[in-house]
Amino acid sequence: SEPGVYTPRHSHPFEHENFVVSGSGEVLIEGKKEQVIRGDVVFIPPVLEHQYRNTGKEMLEFLCGIPVERFRKSASGSEED
Repeated sequence: SEPGVYTPRHSHPFEHENFVVSGSGEVLIEGKKEQVIRGDVVFIPPVLEHQYRNTGKEMLEFLCGIPVERFRKSASGSEED
């Protein structure tokens, strides 16, 4: 996202992990702000409200990893496709 841009406050029924690829900013998790910079990994537990804000002067980019139960079952061989 561009400097000054932020995501809406939101939550998910699942956990996810965010790897900061570039830039800097802050993440708000359940009302607590934490600074993030390139190389940081942020763990967002299920159902907690969170928001990202670009507080830097360059693009804030991150990758979001979301565990998917179906993929877990497929990898273990317990689910047929």
